[in-house]
Amino acid sequence: MLGVQPAAPTKSGHTGRNVAIIIVLLLFVFFFIPIVPYNYSTSNGFGATSTHVSGYVSPSAYLFGCGLVVNLQGTGYVFGAQVSQGGPVSGFFCNVSAQH
Repeated sequence: MLGVQPAAPTKSGHTGRNVAIIIVLLLFVFFFIPIVPYNYSTSNGFGATSTHVSGYVSPSAYLFGCGLVVNLQGTGYVFGAQVSQGGPVSGFFCNVSAQH
C-alpha cells in the first residue's frame, strides 16, 4: 500500500473580506455615531443678543455638516436674560452649520 499524504491545508483568503468589514465599520462610526460634543456660541450687538447651542454630533456632521445630530439644543439671550430655548433636535441632517 502506498503511503498517502494528507493534502496540505490551503490558506483561506479572508483578508479582503476583513478589510471591507473594517472600512464599513469605520464609515458607520464616522456618519452615525454621535461621539463629538458640539458647542457653539455667538454674540451680536456688543453682547445685546447671544445664542448658545450644544449637543452631540457624528464626526461627519462636525467636519462636513452632514451626519447624525443628537440632543442639539439652542438657547437665545437678550442682555443676559434667556428669551428662548429650542427643544432637543435629533436626526440625520445635511447642510448643518459646521462652525465650531
